[in-house]
Amino acid sequence: MPMQSPIDITRDALVPLEPGPAPHFHYPAAPVPAAVRFEAKDGDPTPDGVEVVPEIVVVPAEGDARVEWGDALYRLQSFHWHTPSEHWLGGSPLPLELHLVHRRSGDGAFLVVGVLYRIGGHNAGIAPAFGLIGGFDPATLAPDRPQEASATISLAGLLPEGQTTYRYPGSLTTAPFSEGVSWVVFTELPEASAEQVAAHDRLVSAPTPLCGGRPNPPGNARRVQDPAGRQIATDLPLPSGPGRGSSS
Repeated sequence: MPMQSPIDITRDALVPLEPGPAPHFHYPAAPVPAAVRFEAKDGDPTPDGVEVVPEIVVVPAEGDARVEWGDALYRLQSFHWHTPSEHWLGGSPLPLELHLVHRRSGDGAFLVVGVLYRIGGHNAGIAPAFGLIGGFDPATLAPDRPQEASATISLAGLLPEGQTTYRYPGSLTTAPFSEGVSWVVFTELPEASAEQVAAHDRLVSAPTPLCGGRPNPPGNARRVQDPAGRQIATDLPLPSGPGRGSSS
């Protein structure tokens, strides 16, 4: 059975985490230099061709941003956003989602960390990258020609204060959709302003004529996938008995 991502995180799929080590995030608080790219990725195939998925991808300077999880060490490779969110909570998407992509030392296995945002105040953590949106041009975006800029970003400022999470096995959400990905999605919903979300959505939803007339649906979120019976482990307190769990 395929184990693809994203999925809808529903209360009836939640189970308590088994005892074991927790992921520990070691992200520098001081701003670090980063390359910010606006690029076109491949999405799902459709009868009209492979979908275009425009993304703002941030590649921080090589450093010590990492997740330690038991004996495993995962280093941060890059991060990007989706509007609307790719993961849903209890049947509905959120306005925005951040994916922090890590690779494990040794075998290169993926750990992707998700942060879901609700509409509220201005988010200073994402502002250095989102402040560059006006300089990117969807009309000249081509698959082999990413548009590039630079910024300094506090990586620690991207993480919610709370550390409770949802965890499940899944896949990458753009081609090649590789499975065997460990997903960790924070339960806390930090705020982003309506203006920040709208600016990102306008950018990734705009026509990309140099991508060969391929489908470019609104937003840049992959459709929710079949959960295929997967359980979602969480360290949130869960009531006992039928209907346990929480979807927010």
